[in-house]
Amino acid sequence: MAASEYEVGQRVRLSAAFSVDGSAVDPTLATFRVKTPSGAVSSLPVTRDGVGAYHADVDVTEAGTWYWRAEGTGAAQAAGESAFVGKHSEFA
Repeated sequence: MAASEYEVGQRVRLSAAFSVDGSAVDPTLATFRVKTPSGAVSSLPVTRDGVGAYHADVDVTEAGTWYWRAEGTGAAQAAGESAFVGKHSEFA
């Protein structure tokens, strides 16, 4: 599957769902990290949307492949990673 593409200047919502045995569960701590195409890694503010559902927003500031990781600890220990592509804009 091809990575999603977003224009430089867009805000991207990253989402994660945590569950145990098929039931939504809040982790003790949910974290999101992002790695820019130039290699800078940072933690993002996390918002809880409901039981087991979390998101973080990131502004696409450069073209290239962005990587991100969501992690849960404690009651719902899990981790997942994905990527998206920031597309160059003639106006950015």
